Amino acid sequence: MANTLKSLSDADLAVVHKICEIIQSKLCECPTIAELARETGTSTSKLQSDFKSAIGMTIHEFACEERMRRALELIEATDEPIARVAGAVGCKKPGRFAEQFRERYGLTPSEYRKRGKLSVRLESYLDAVHELSATGGGARLTDLAARMGVTKSSAGAAVAALTKQNLAEGGHYQLIRLTAAGENIAKDLTRKHETIRRFFCEVLGLDAETADSEACAIEHIVCGKTIAAMREQCGSTNRTR
Repeated sequence: MANTLKSLSDADLAVVHKICEIIQSKLCECPTIAELARETGTSTSKLQSDFKSAIGMTIHEFACEERMRRALELIEATDEPIARVAGAVGCKKPGRFAEQFRERYGLTPSEYRKRGKLSVRLESYLDAVHELSATGGGARLTDLAARMGVTKSSAGAAVAALTKQNLAEGGHYQLIRLTAAGENIAKDLTRKHETIRRFFCEVLGLDAETADSEACAIEHIVCGKTIAAMREQCGSTNRTR
C-alpha cells in the first residue's frame, strides 16, 4: 500500500479492504463506484481518494488487475476455452480481453497456454531478479548467481531463457532487468506468496516466521485454483471475526 495510507483511519482502511473483497468476489458484474459507495456508506469522492491512497491505484485499475490475475489462474489451472475465461472475469469482448492480457503478460491467452506455465526454476529466477532490482534498477549477474546459489554460467543460462520469452533483458556485462511482462508475473508471484502466508497465519494459526518460510517453499508449485480457495478462506475468516 502507498505511504499515504498512514493518514487514513482504521475505519477508512476497513472500507477499502471491503471494496477489494467486493470487487474480487464480483468480477463478472463489478459494481459501479456509486454502488460501492452506497454499499459502504461513503461518498464517491472520498471512496476514490481513500482507495487510491491505500492501494496505490484507482478502483478501475484495481478491478482490471484482478481480472487479469484471475484470468491467469484460470488459464493455468483449467482447460476452459479462452472466451469462457474472458466471460468468467467479466470481459464481454474476447478480442479486447486478449489485448489486455497480452499487454500485461507479453503473450495472448492462447499463446500463454500453449507455452505452458513457467518452470519452478525460471519463476525462482524471475522472483530473484525482481527482488534484486528493487533498489538499484537492475540485478548484476554475479548477485543473481549468489542469490540462487549457482555459478554465473548457470544464472546466465536462466536469464537467456527468460529473455527468449520476453520476460527479461540484459545479462553478463549489463544489468538484468525484467520487461513489463516479467514485472507483472513477478508481482503476481508476490501476491501469491502473500495469500499463502496469510492463509497459514490466519486460517492455520502458524506464526509469521514459519508461515513466510513455508510460503516460500510452495509458492511456485501451488496452482491458481488452490490460491483462489486460500484467498476465499482468508476472507471467510475475516468476515467471522
